[in-house]
Amino acid sequence: MAKFVFQLDPALRARKAAEKQAMAALATIERERLALEDALRSAHAAMEDLRASQRRSLGLESSGAATNLRTAALEAAMVSKLQLRAQQLVLQLAGVHARVSRAREALRKAAADRKSVEQMRELRHDEWKREQSRIESANLDDISQIRAQHTHHNSEHGQVA
Repeated sequence: MAKFVFQLDPALRARKAAEKQAMAALATIERERLALEDALRSAHAAMEDLRASQRRSLGLESSGAATNLRTAALEAAMVSKLQLRAQQLVLQLAGVHARVSRAREALRKAAADRKSVEQMRELRHDEWKREQSRIESANLDDISQIRAQHTHHNSEHGQVA
């Protein structure tokens, strides 16, 4: 039996590879995004801890206990430094979000390109199957006609088939 050969199989393999590459690129950027989000959450948590510590330190002053103003000043400086770091992370995160969007679009396009070639392959395969069926049917008709002629020829000459 004949074997189906799709002329654009190399193109299909290339498109599948391009889609896989786009997936890997998106995954890399998504990992970067997650790392930045974790760093941002950590910075916010550290700022909250420092602010809570500052409130405790400054709250002791109103109750009459000795307050370590130097510690409160250091904590305030650390909060400022963490705020600056958080702002930097937010800016980096905005850039990463833009890269994620571009990577998702590239992946969508690569998937669409692959699907278009796969659909073409399916159409060609269906056409090939129909052609094979037509050829098989024609061959069966020819065999039937030959048998009919052979049977007719044998019956005219008194031979048993």
